[in-house]
Amino acid sequence: MRSSEWSDRNGSGGEGMVESGNLRRGVYGEARREGDEVGWSRVGSRMGTWKVPMSGFRLGHYGRVQSVLLILSWSMVMILVVRPRVLDGSLVKESKRGTRMASSPSPGMERVEENGDDMEEVGCPTARYYPSLVWLHIPKCGTSFSVALHSLLCDGFPKDHEMFRGKWDLVRNKGGFKQLGANASWCHQRMNSAIYRGGHAPINESTYFKAVALFRNPNARLLSAFHHDRHAYGMPRADRERMEMQQRTMQNESELRRFESFVTWPGIRGCQAKMLLGHHCATRRSLSQSDLTSAVRAVDRLAFVGLTELFNPSVCLLHCRLMGYDLKKELEMMNIRPGSYNENSSEIRLDDIGGTELEDLMDTNIFNAAVRRFQRDWNRMKVSSCLHQPRCQCMDGFDNEVQDWYREYQRTMALRRNMTG
Repeated sequence: MRSSEWSDRNGSGGEGMVESGNLRRGVYGEARREGDEVGWSRVGSRMGTWKVPMSGFRLGHYGRVQSVLLILSWSMVMILVVRPRVLDGSLVKESKRGTRMASSPSPGMERVEENGDDMEEVGCPTARYYPSLVWLHIPKCGTSFSVALHSLLCDGFPKDHEMFRGKWDLVRNKGGFKQLGANASWCHQRMNSAIYRGGHAPINESTYFKAVALFRNPNARLLSAFHHDRHAYGMPRADRERMEMQQRTMQNESELRRFESFVTWPGIRGCQAKMLLGHHCATRRSLSQSDLTSAVRAVDRLAFVGLTELFNPSVCLLHCRLMGYDLKKELEMMNIRPGSYNENSSEIRLDDIGGTELEDLMDTNIFNAAVRRFQRDWNRMKVSSCLHQPRCQCMDGFDNEVQDWYREYQRTMALRRNMTG
């Protein structure tokens, strides 16, 4: 075949080999004698250097093999991209009901039950690797949890808690973290978090799969925010000044009356729901029923969900699901930032809020979804194939606490339903 015929058939400049005597010109313009080997550096950059003998190899075969290898290389890239979305050893399937596991169980999986109902077949997965995690740091929902996250993502994290007992500066800025001897620059790149920005950044759908969050009973969260100088992150300055002025005019009134004024101020309620939808905690934004549905579904799509009320079990579950090593550092079980108020010294009780017009109904729905997710994850990991592994052995010690708290939670919810029904 003449070179002109080949050029006409394949297009000028087309990929392939141009025959000229006993020479063949490759796609990269390299003249090689027939029988030489051609190194595919473009494909090799991802898959290693592949060499294909060209003697007796027709040009059409060359193009087809190159296409196959390119497809394989891109397939490997896509596998790496979706790898963080692997849950419990099976690929995630998205559906209208939320995140479900693939129907075919991995080897060694066993069936567990929750509340008498059959659940998905689950097993004990290996620790899941995340190139980065996003911490959804909801105000007043467990600043200390960042210690566990730093331990997960940052090389050089100090193992001796005596080095920084009480130094909650760790969770506020990079400088405080550098003082502890960790590789702060490397950690900062991996942990895309609101920690170093000194705030409470919201998340959106694009980061759900790698987001870690603690949720809290919204009534307790509001009480804590009220006693912490009426914490309202994200509220416009003008609104904040007007709210503070109103609080000053009520200094002689009861604490419950001042709390009522704080809770009913525009933007205060619905913090946890808003932050799941990409809005700051105290943004003055009305949420629709559709927004609530989206926020509830988002809870099931996060990489990890913990509960402030079950702080220590939440750290334990984080180790079991994500970390993959034994939980030995009591540091992570310490609340390194004491609460902003003592509930026993307050005139207001949570029972004074629940079931009244002061209750944060939007965030109550979010918290209920978080409780269901936490309980489901806890029961899924509490199987024999997990409990014998060091990373999950802490679950035995906390299981009674989790189950007792969950029973009390169910009792409280039943009482409220009876009151409103």
